[in-house]
Amino acid sequence: MMFNDSNGNRMTWCGYKLHIDMLDGDIPIIAHLTSASVHVNQVEMSDIF
Repeated sequence: MMFNDSNGNRMTWCGYKLHIDMLDGDIPIIAHLTSASVHVNQVEMSDIF
């Protein structure tokens, strides 16, 4: 992601999020890696299959 800071300097930002669906709070059953800019509400774990 590229943006300008408050001084007008061009900045870049790279990052990722790992979304994990857990069974009984202990067993990971689905994992989905997204860009950091993706909001958690935009990830549908059921769409992965």
